[in-house]
Amino acid sequence: MAAETDSLYTKIVIVADLVILGVVVHYGWLVGPLYRRIDWLDAIHGRFCYLPIVVAAAWFGLRGGLIVAGLISILIAVGFLATLLTSIIGNGYTAFKQTYIQLDIAFSRAGALMRMW
Repeated sequence: MAAETDSLYTKIVIVADLVILGVVVHYGWLVGPLYRRIDWLDAIHGRFCYLPIVVAAAWFGLRGGLIVAGLISILIAVGFLATLLTSIIGNGYTAFKQTYIQLDIAFSRAGALMRMW
């Protein structure tokens, strides 16, 4: 029983590591600071995205694959939301600053008389 539990935890940790690695490579956190866009890395990453889902489906059945696919989708959506909010806050905070405008206005009687005509 303990060996089965250890094996289950090991499989869950492996799938979680694959998910984390896939999301990190997807967002460019792993190689982005070191290199610029690398075409062959994008090609490998495009195939690597399926690996955690397939491994989870093989080890835990269809339900495991669907759960992992859903978790990956949620992680990527949270990342997009964080990027969007960072962009809005970073670029839009100046809209909440108060601006003062001072105008010198001179009133004259000639202008008032001209309006009467």
